[in-house]
Amino acid sequence: MTASEKTYEMQWDCEYCGAKKLLGLSQRYCPTCGGPQNPAKRYFPAESDKVAVEDHPFVGADATCPACRHAMSRACNNCSNCGSPIDAGKQVAMHGGQQQGAGGQWQPAESTEARGGASASKRKIGLIVGLIVMALVVLVVARTALKKDAVLSVVRHSWMREITIERFDEVEEQGACRSVPAEGRILSRTTPEPKCTMTRVDKGDGTFKETKACTEPAELCTYRIDKWKAARTAKETGGLESAPTWPALNLRLGNCRGCERTAAKTESYTVGFDDAQGKPHDCEVTDVNRWKGFAKGAKFGGQIRVVGGDLDCDSLKAK
Repeated sequence: MTASEKTYEMQWDCEYCGAKKLLGLSQRYCPTCGGPQNPAKRYFPAESDKVAVEDHPFVGADATCPACRHAMSRACNNCSNCGSPIDAGKQVAMHGGQQQGAGGQWQPAESTEARGGASASKRKIGLIVGLIVMALVVLVVARTALKKDAVLSVVRHSWMREITIERFDEVEEQGACRSVPAEGRILSRTTPEPKCTMTRVDKGDGTFKETKACTEPAELCTYRIDKWKAARTAKETGGLESAPTWPALNLRLGNCRGCERTAAKTESYTVGFDDAQGKPHDCEVTDVNRWKGFAKGAKFGGQIRVVGGDLDCDSLKAK
């Protein structure tokens, strides 16, 4: 990341004669009527009105004279308006920062009131999230604890076996050039525009600091590479009347373009029950022999969850 900083004068408008766009550092009094600058009324200038401050020694934010309330530089020992010591003077009010948004427009800083409103909104959101979490916890507890007994009959069986098949082929990808694999064939290179953020910070002495921070993006490459990727799936399904089998495959084996290989294999075995009201319930079984052991028409006792109405498969007991 690269960053650059420049210092510019804040501006102010005279409260006495209405003179506009006076300079916050070099014009402490109105050149038209002599009225004193009100530091609380300083503001960030428009882009076309910025006046750069060269080699300005920053000595801290201005202080308000305890006697006459005029703003004075921290470099002063005594007020130039009334002569009183200013060492006990309080720091003048300062503006919040600005950040340049979309279209180059400067977004005004949040006021304390706005920040307070935002905090209140965050508290409200936090309360709502807390209530939602509490409701979910109650729901989970109710689902786990509230159950009713039921008598179930085995009415169906089903199984599924599936194989993912990968193909070795040329694919086109994009990524940081420094991360392109050695075997990748680069087609093009592009360098995205740097992402820059502009911020303004009131220094409190009639000037503000403008910072431009830029992040240099990585060079992007579009490239082609030969690699294995998922191409298709083969599936077999059936019931109790057919023995579970894996799909028959006709693969072109090897390490060439268009060659195929098997990847992930999945299998599932499901037993279907009907309760006394004829409502269906399914339980998945991991072991094929146990799955076959659920004889069609056999009776089982079990528990139905009150919340959700589904069967707790771990509660099944043969009758």
